[in-house]
Amino acid sequence: MRLTTKNVIARDVEQARQDVAGANTYSKKASDRSDALSAIDKDLLGRSRRRIASFRFRLQQKQGNAFRPYPVDSKILERHLQRAERHVAVAQEHVRRQRERVAKLERDGHDASAAGTLLAQFEELEIMHIAHRDRLARQLGKVA
Repeated sequence: MRLTTKNVIARDVEQARQDVAGANTYSKKASDRSDALSAIDKDLLGRSRRRIASFRFRLQQKQGNAFRPYPVDSKILERHLQRAERHVAVAQEHVRRQRERVAKLERDGHDASAAGTLLAQFEELEIMHIAHRDRLARQLGKVA
């Protein structure tokens, strides 16, 4: 049997249909597997958080709300406080500079959404650094 143009086109179309059907099947299986793995991840994360919360609660009950089972040298705490103060200063500088960048992007008519997201992260880190510094200062008996 001689292959005609019509036969070749029909064969190619059928092969393309099979390829699309196979790709759809593979895509569906991959999506289902991704959904299953996502559900497993969420479950594990939830269980981990519950275990951590339970451990913290038991530790607080045992230690009388103190997380450290041993006394900490005040010199070590001083060094940690100094480091935390440097971290706060650096974080404040990052926030200041990022605010300037966001303002400049917006002023020049550019999309500043990514820069704004980064600014929000910097601000969150700054808050965390300040909280850590204040916690160390309280531990040393200094007013934060």
